[in-house]
Amino acid sequence: MGVKHRYIDRRDWKRVTARRSLELALPDGGFAHRLDILDLTRPAWGSVVEGGKNWRIADRGWCWLGWMRPDFPWALTAMRDEKGEWVQWYFDIVSGMGRDGDGRAWFEDCYLDVVVLPDGRAYLLDADEMEEARSAGLVTGAEYEAAWRAAKELLSAFPAAIGPLREKTQALWELFGREEPFRGAENGQDCVKYT
Repeated sequence: MGVKHRYIDRRDWKRVTARRSLELALPDGGFAHRLDILDLTRPAWGSVVEGGKNWRIADRGWCWLGWMRPDFPWALTAMRDEKGEWVQWYFDIVSGMGRDGDGRAWFEDCYLDVVVLPDGRAYLLDADEMEEARSAGLVTGAEYEAAWRAAKELLSAFPAAIGPLREKTQALWELFGREEPFRGAENGQDCVKYT
């Protein structure tokens, strides 16, 4: 399989130099993950550009909330700024997910992504990467079709689904506790809980 193997905890993201991380195993077989960005080498900027302007998706004091379920063809990362506002929702279209030998939740990224903004506008990203992967034989015909089907379903759901998406994101956020869910975790130390 030529899809990209990714981890929900974003531990391999070198730009973040100080972090706290907490992962929850959910009763439905899914995973939720909270990453508190304590420090980073430079802010990260979004992939969608409107009117020649880009916006931040990660900075000091921000949190990223990840969520995935085995029955969903995507893994979600929601970005929350230092003021507690949701900045964007980023859906990686996936072909599988699970846990590795160290207990880290992973997903197989099928190149296509959908970004949803707070006003409900949705954008498809990386269609060119998907076409290159298909041409190079890195994805199967079934993976290609399933990824496009999942992306189109997400795109067609918005802007109508922004309300339920906000509610679900907030409910997941509250699973971690409002303020300090880490209780003793130092920078770089991960906590895993099972709900």
